[in-house]
Amino acid sequence: MAKTHNPDVSYIATGYDEAGNTYRMLRFVNARKVTRTVAIPMSTHPNQLLTQLAKEGYSPPLTEGARRNVLKGIEQQCPTAEMRVATQVGHADGAFVLPHRVIGDGAEKLVVRLGTEFTANSRFGESGSLQEWRVNLLPLAKGNRLVMTAIMAAFAGPIMPLLGLEAGVINLVGASSSGKTTALVVAGSVWGGQRSIAGEGATQGFSQSWLTTDNALDATLAAHNHTLLTLDETAMSTASKEAANVVYSAAHRMAGGEEKARRTDDGKRLHWCTMVLSSSEQPFQKIAELANRPVNMGQLVRFIDVQADAGQELGVFEALNGHSDAGSLADSLRDAALRYYGTAGVTFVERLLKRLQTNRNETIEKIAAYRYEFMSLVQSDFVGPTEVRISKRFATIYAAARLAREFGILTWSPEKIRNAVVFVRRKTLVDPSEIERPNPVKLTRDYIRRNKEAIKKASRKLTSDRFTNSDLMSAPGITRKNRNGKREFLFHSSHIDTIVDHRIKHHELINYLADHGLLHHQNNGRFQVNRKFPPPLKQAQVYCVRGHILDK
Repeated sequence: MAKTHNPDVSYIATGYDEAGNTYRMLRFVNARKVTRTVAIPMSTHPNQLLTQLAKEGYSPPLTEGARRNVLKGIEQQCPTAEMRVATQVGHADGAFVLPHRVIGDGAEKLVVRLGTEFTANSRFGESGSLQEWRVNLLPLAKGNRLVMTAIMAAFAGPIMPLLGLEAGVINLVGASSSGKTTALVVAGSVWGGQRSIAGEGATQGFSQSWLTTDNALDATLAAHNHTLLTLDETAMSTASKEAANVVYSAAHRMAGGEEKARRTDDGKRLHWCTMVLSSSEQPFQKIAELANRPVNMGQLVRFIDVQADAGQELGVFEALNGHSDAGSLADSLRDAALRYYGTAGVTFVERLLKRLQTNRNETIEKIAAYRYEFMSLVQSDFVGPTEVRISKRFATIYAAARLAREFGILTWSPEKIRNAVVFVRRKTLVDPSEIERPNPVKLTRDYIRRNKEAIKKASRKLTSDRFTNSDLMSAPGITRKNRNGKREFLFHSSHIDTIVDHRIKHHELINYLADHGLLHHQNNGRFQVNRKFPPPLKQAQVYCVRGHILDK
C-alpha cells in the first residue's frame, strides 16, 4: 500500500493584502513532499475551504469525518503572527511581483495570490542572459532614436508608483511597414517575449493586439502593473468605426488606473499604474472622430501620439547599423528581441529594490532630479500646461533610462539618451487647436524678461542723435518712462508677432492686454498709439504696454 502524505494543515498566520482584506495563512505538505503556504480569504465559507486548498495542491481526505477533523484542526489554531499577501503585480513590501516570479529580498516574507487572469493575459519570461540582450540588441538600436526611446520607456513602469504618477499611453502613429511593430517588439523584450503567429513569419513577442485585448483589458492592464504593456494594431484597422470605438474605449479605461465594470472573483477591484506603448495608423483625435466621440485635454495628456517617422525616409529608423535597408535592420532587431528577452526588466527591478532598501528617499530624489533635468531641456519649447504635462511623461522615461544606465543595463551615453528622448518629445502630435490658450500676460511678460538686456540696449539709443525706423524694428522693444513718470514698453507690430506663437493670434493677445488694462489705446479705440522718438524717426505708431505688467 502506497504511503500517503500528512494531510494536516497548519494555520500559521493572519494575512493582509494591499486593500486590507484578511486571509488565513495555511501551510501543508503536498503529495510531492513540497511545503506550501497559501492564502485563503477569511470570508471563505467552511464548506469551500477544503475546495480552495485542493486548488492550491492540497489533497483533502475523502471521508466526511476526516474532512471535519481537518477543519476542526484549523479552527483550534489561533496564530498571532501576521503575513503580507500580494494580490497584484508590481511593488509589494520590498519585493516585486510578476505573474511568473517574485523579485527581491522581501520575497520570502510574501505570499502571492494572483488570479488566473494575471498569467493568462501576460507574456513575461526570460530567455538568454542580460549580456546577450545587451550585445545583440542595443547596438542595432543605437542611433535610432524612436526605437531607443521605446526601449527606455520599458523601464519607466517600476519608478512610476514611487512618484505617484498615473498610467498613460505613448502611441506610435505611422503608415504600415514603418517599423512601429518592430519598435514595440524590441521594447517588449525588456520584460518578456513569446512567439505568436498571426500569419507566416509574423511575430508579436511581448506585444498584444488591441482587438484581442479588448475583452480582457482590465485584467491585461493589471497583469502589467508597474511594468510595460505593448499593444500593436497589426491585426486591426483603426479606419473602421468599430475598431475606433475599441481603441477609444480602451484608452479611456487605461488612464483610469482602476477597474470599473468587472470585479475579481473575491470582490476586489483590479488596479494598475502601467506604461503603455502602442501603435496605430491614425492619431487619437482621428480615432475619436471615427468613433464619433469627444476628445478632452486630459485624454491628450494620457494618450500621447508620436510621429513614427524619424525623417530619413526609413520609418522609425535613422541608422542602418551595417544593414542594407530598413527591412533588414527590422528583421535583425526582431530576431534578437525574440531570442533574448526578460532579463533587462528583472535586473532593473532587482537593482532598483536594492537602492530603495539602502536609501529610499535618496533614490526617489535622484529620480526626481533626472526628471527635473529633462524638463529644463524642453521648458522653452513647451510652455503650455498641457504641453508641460506631456513633457513630464517623457521626463519619467528619461529618468528611468538614466537609472538603467547606472544599473549597467543600457550602454548608451547620457548625451545619447537625452538626445533621443528630446527628439521623440518633439515628435509628439498634438493638434494646436486642441491645446488650451496660453496666458497672453505671461507670454508678454516672459518675452520682456527674456529680452531684458537687448531692450535696455536699444532704449539707450533714444538719447543719441539718430533713431531710425530700422532701429525700432530691429530691437525686441523699447522701454522708457512716460510724461507721468510711469514705465512703459513700446513694441512695433512685428514684435507682437514674435511674442505670440501658434496657439494664439496677434489680435487675440492685443485684445486681452487691452481688456485687462495693460495696453494704452487711443480715444477712438485704436490700439496703436503715437509716440515721439529722436529724429529722423520723430514719431511712430507702436503698441504701448504698461510697465506694471511685470508685477502680474
